[in-house]
Amino acid sequence: VQFHAANVMIAASLHTLLFNANPLMRFDGYHILADWLELPNLGNHGQTFVTGMGKKIFFGETLPKMEYAGIHGHVVRLYGVAASVWKWLLCIGLGVAAANLLYGIGLLVAGFAAILWFAIPAWEFLNYLIRGCEFSQPNRIRFIAVSCGILFVILTIGRFAPAPSVINAPAV
Repeated sequence: VQFHAANVMIAASLHTLLFNANPLMRFDGYHILADWLELPNLGNHGQTFVTGMGKKIFFGETLPKMEYAGIHGHVVRLYGVAASVWKWLLCIGLGVAAANLLYGIGLLVAGFAAILWFAIPAWEFLNYLIRGCEFSQPNRIRFIAVSCGILFVILTIGRFAPAPSVINAPAV
């Protein structure tokens, strides 16, 4: 019992420390980083940049004016990209872990999480793509052209990347 209690204590404290100290999540590490860099609302500005870049690439819209210039502007951009990538990796990782570790109910939890994390935003994006919004209409032709170009590049890389033709795996 003492051995297992010590393992739980170490694992819980280490994971708590790692999650709270991570500046890419809005816990203590984020607030420490934002205060240290003297950039209030770092996460909001970074997310605005990432969203604006997506709209610029896919729809040809102009980027919103950055509130920060110089090194602070670069930090905001870098933080926005890093936090977005971290959020995607964390969501996918948690869904896979729930599906694999919680046997049965984990698949249900992962499916529900996938609906909340991916299906609802995808539906809202599709709604925006079809209807637009009251302030702007998306450039649908550019969106289709850029999306097809990206898909072509991915398929071309996948076609010529070396991969085994047969994969053997034990079934359980």
